[in-house]
Amino acid sequence: MKKHGKSEIIMDLTSLLDVVFIMLIILLSKSTIDSLKLAENNRDADARIEQAETAQAAAEAAKNNYISQMETLQQGCDVLSLTESYDPARIIERTVHIVDINGGANEYTLRGANTKADLEQIRTFINEQIEASAQKGEDRPIILALNDNDGRILYRDEQAFISMFTAIREDHANVHLRLPADIE
Repeated sequence: MKKHGKSEIIMDLTSLLDVVFIMLIILLSKSTIDSLKLAENNRDADARIEQAETAQAAAEAAKNNYISQMETLQQGCDVLSLTESYDPARIIERTVHIVDINGGANEYTLRGANTKADLEQIRTFINEQIEASAQKGEDRPIILALNDNDGRILYRDEQAFISMFTAIREDHANVHLRLPADIE
């Protein structure tokens, strides 16, 4: 018999369901892989943070040890400590930190390659400190310390400071040097 008016269309959904399940499997596996990579990156980050904290603790201990040694030294002599720091991105400008005989902090800036005037200003300050120590009436030894095992100094500046310190020592019998070569 013929049916009039309505015809039945049967669709086969098997192929569509296969595609949907394949897409679902792909998305789930990608999500799993991404979460595993994220967990691995977190472990790496945690390890690096731990290394940085360990290095920071060691640096703090070294700093405290240095401060303790300097305080002990200052009981029997006067110490002038000079360090230099700079930003590698702006190497043309370096900051010189000087801890004077009384423990005060002083900063000078070296600009460019021709630093003769800047170095002369630092030399004048150091000589003033030596004269101030001599005016106290005591013949205390004075130690000029350079960068104390700190590698953040340009070679040319280090050589200029060593030359300056050597010349100052030749002018004053009670001045002694503590240079990076003595520390290593």
